[in-house]
Amino acid sequence: MAMIFGGTLVATIAMLWVSSNMFADTFVENKHINANLELIVAERTEQLRQSEERYRTIIQEMEEWYLETDLAGNIIFFNDV
Repeated sequence: MAMIFGGTLVATIAMLWVSSNMFADTFVENKHINANLELIVAERTEQLRQSEERYRTIIQEMEEWYLETDLAGNIIFFNDV
């Protein structure tokens, strides 16, 4: 029976082999992309933390009043002078 469907069987096996290799390549590539994205997120999270710390220090150490309002004019933040 393999002889009768030999061409179809070979073609099917070849397609499965190509598909599995493409899947494996894509999986490895996605792992690299994911690792790179995790590194970028970690770096940017640290940059944000440092920026917030600088901002907080500046606001806390300044001797003038500082306040922020929303668009309706409500005070949403002020420093303690």
